[in-house]
Amino acid sequence: NMTDNCREIKKVARFKGTLVFTDVGSRQVKWYNPTTKKVETLAGDGSEGAQNGIEKSCSFVQVHGIYSVSDTLFSTDAAAGKIRLMTGF
Repeated sequence: NMTDNCREIKKVARFKGTLVFTDVGSRQVKWYNPTTKKVETLAGDGSEGAQNGIEKSCSFVQVHGIYSVSDTLFSTDAAAGKIRLMTGF
């Protein structure tokens, strides 16, 4: 927490041999690859909003939960009252 790559982790899930997490401080969904030890932004442009879109073109008001099922991720935006579906990874 409180680094350039991660401001405030809220929830974490396993996904395809990596970890995905919600970073409420940056309003983004990110993933951590334990092999490369790199953190990358998966979804969210960092601005406050409830815009749907692909990858970094969407926005969250208050990204909160994260859950994985097979090749699909679900994230919750608590303040916007939305569940986001993310596929194609």
